[in-house]
Amino acid sequence: MKMYKAARHVLERALVCRLGLVCDGRPYVVPVCFCVHEDALYFHSRTHGKKMDCIDAQPQVCFEVDIDHELRKGRDPCTWSMKFKSIVGEGRATRCDDASEKENALKALVGKYGGREPHGFAPEALDSVAVVRIDIDDIRLRIN
Repeated sequence: MKMYKAARHVLERALVCRLGLVCDGRPYVVPVCFCVHEDALYFHSRTHGKKMDCIDAQPQVCFEVDIDHELRKGRDPCTWSMKFKSIVGEGRATRCDDASEKENALKALVGKYGGREPHGFAPEALDSVAVVRIDIDDIRLRIN
C-alpha cells in the first residue's frame, strides 16, 4: 500500500509503535521500536518468544502510534481535551529471511534511533535477531 505523506510524517516521528496481535485466541499488545522503510513498517525482536510465536501463528496485526500530545484545558475538567496526531493501521507481519532486506531494515532502525546508519552488521549479528516487516493493508491518520 502506498503511504501518503502526512501518515509517513507521523510514523517517522513516533518513537514507539503499539503492536496488536492475536495470541492463542486472545488480544496481546506489545510496544516495539520501529521504522518506516519502503512503505512498510519494520521492527526487530528476539528470534523466539511470545511475540514471535503470535506472529508465526497469526500474521494479521494492527498497530498504533501517536505524537504531539498536549492537554487543552478549559474552564472546568469536563471541557478539557487532548491534542494529538495518531495512526491506526492493519497489516500482515512477516519474518524477513532475506539477508539484504534484514540488513537494510536494521540500518534504517539504527538510523532512526541513533541518528546515523551503521556501515553494516556481522553475519552472526544478523543471524541472532529477527526482523519483521509489516505490509500495511489499511492506515488511518487522526489529528485532534
